[in-house]
Amino acid sequence: QTKEAIASYETFTLFQRICFGFFGFFTYISKMFLPINLSSFYPYPIADSQIAFPAQFYIPVICGMILFITITALTFFKPEKMKLFNFGVGFYFVTIVFVLQFLSVGQVIMADRYSYVSYIGLLFPIGMLLNDFTDRNPLFKYRVILFITSIALIFSYLTHERTKVWQNTGTLWTDVINKYPFPPWTVEIAYIGRGKYYAAETKDIDKALTDFNTLLLMKTKNATVYNNLGNIYTVKGQEFEIAGDSSMAKNYYDKSIGYFATSLSIDSNAKNTFVNRATAYIYMKKFEPAANDFSRALYFDPQNIELIEKRAYALYKSKKWMEAKIDYDILISKKPEKTYFYQYRGFAELNLGLHNEAIADFNITIQREPQNGNVYYYLSLCYNFLKKNDFALSNLEKAIQFGHRVDSVYLELLRKKMKE
Repeated sequence: QTKEAIASYETFTLFQRICFGFFGFFTYISKMFLPINLSSFYPYPIADSQIAFPAQFYIPVICGMILFITITALTFFKPEKMKLFNFGVGFYFVTIVFVLQFLSVGQVIMADRYSYVSYIGLLFPIGMLLNDFTDRNPLFKYRVILFITSIALIFSYLTHERTKVWQNTGTLWTDVINKYPFPPWTVEIAYIGRGKYYAAETKDIDKALTDFNTLLLMKTKNATVYNNLGNIYTVKGQEFEIAGDSSMAKNYYDKSIGYFATSLSIDSNAKNTFVNRATAYIYMKKFEPAANDFSRALYFDPQNIELIEKRAYALYKSKKWMEAKIDYDILISKKPEKTYFYQYRGFAELNLGLHNEAIADFNITIQREPQNGNVYYYLSLCYNFLKKNDFALSNLEKAIQFGHRVDSVYLELLRKKMKE
């Protein structure tokens, strides 16, 4: 386990840690014989609630003390008869002691998978005793075999049924939530996991929103939750925008920006949150703050071509021509096959008064897209600024030919200049 997965020593008292250890020790044993209420996630008892540190955590300590005293006494008086038992219990203890949460590791108080090897210690003496019993009582041999086979078949069926919980992320976390619902339990990871599953995989935004709103009721401090809420409200805003309800769309977009801000206040180094907020700004047609957020994301990943492209577009739309040109310079050097990079850079150069550079970029675009009416129009503007009226008029006529709507006043002005 990484250092970050280990809870600080102040989180629980020494006595509480001892209780957790004994609780795990006996719970693993009970689940070996009676595997019910299994869960992929066993949370710690909740602080400041009705079930905070219930009696079930004290009883195992008492049982543990009694068991230790009993084994010690029997070993002292009947050492030979206790050898097999002591070996089995010792094997179990030694192999499981490091995951008994005397030192709190991770978010769970126990995990089913931790016990598989340790169970060998408990099953070995049982198997040896049964073997010894059948040797001394051969008539019972087949009854014992039938009994063990029946148990194996029952457990095989239970195992098969249990695997259905692991069908997908949704079924897995739903099982955990059903066993540890809120309130009173605050198993954030279950609601986060299921909420992300609903949002990303099943596209059921309403169910995802329900899970994330539950996390808000828990007063979560998890930055990912607020980032996911921001994404959900962005999607909802898009839905209303497509439906033509701009007022509701704006309302959801504003909420998404608020949730992204909360997420960044918790974790200011989250690159993806900056990207997600920038995307929301794009939908809101607020291109300048979008460009700023893409720049912040690029601080953490400066070579990310996809982010540079998104920032270039945001700068282009916010009419920051020089900054946009610089980004398109980088993009063209990395991906010269992308034709639209030349068109966007050309338009930025046109607005910067770099007409010859713009003409070069527009010509590359025309070579690849000979029916692009918009680019012919931009070429016309460049040649007009350079007072090359014949080129300006010929490109304008091609723009009209390929469907670009042209101001008739501009067209007549060029024709007049050609007659002069």
